[in-house]
Amino acid sequence: MAKQDKKEAESRKAEEHKQRMLDAKARRRAGTTLERPEPTLDIKPSILIYCEGENTEPSYFNKFKVSSATIEAFGEGKNTLSLVKEAIKIAEKAKEDGRPFDQIWCVFDADPKPNNPKQLQNFNDAVALCNSTSDFYKAYSHQAFEYWLILHFEDHQGGAMPRTDYDKKLNDYLKPYGISYDGYGSKIVTSEIFKVLFEQMGTDKNGEIITRCDIATKRADNIYKNHAPHHNPGKEESSTLVYELVKELLKYA
Repeated sequence: MAKQDKKEAESRKAEEHKQRMLDAKARRRAGTTLERPEPTLDIKPSILIYCEGENTEPSYFNKFKVSSATIEAFGEGKNTLSLVKEAIKIAEKAKEDGRPFDQIWCVFDADPKPNNPKQLQNFNDAVALCNSTSDFYKAYSHQAFEYWLILHFEDHQGGAMPRTDYDKKLNDYLKPYGISYDGYGSKIVTSEIFKVLFEQMGTDKNGEIITRCDIATKRADNIYKNHAPHHNPGKEESSTLVYELVKELLKYA
């Protein structure tokens, strides 16, 4: 009797083993196994933000608290076409050194100059070069970067706004907060200014927080769309694409 019980137990074990083998084979065919996956490195995307301004734009972008990407933002005083060409050189050198950038954003101004007939063409050529270069993106402003800051406070609809008006407009909006923007001096976006730009203004229908930056993004997007089809971006005053770069950075916050 004991021998029979043992034989039955061995038979059950054999059947159970056979079933486990069949189950494992089915999982392999389905692409799922119980094997431990190979360890992988969590590689953060690398983003270069090459700016026209040496102070304003870098001081703004470097204040974003980005945790899941590596950001390098700086400016060297170049503009429009010369800026994009230099950014290409920087990107190529980084690739040669084994540390390529995943995204290269060129931040520059239209800054129209009536006495320089080449300025408009250089600006349009810079936009075209960004559009045609792999991994390159544009975040230009017309007339200048400060227009993006003003949209955090003013529901401007596009149209002419000379950059000579920017400093006063921006400081009129900042005055109630007891802070100011030194547009004719340091041109730094301070931590206090940056905080106001992300001030909470309410919530949407889903209860999600809406900030000044969210409002500025919507305004800038509407203005840009109203300028379509963008055959001559150098004539699209006022407008800014900085919001597209901001949206990208916030993905990694």
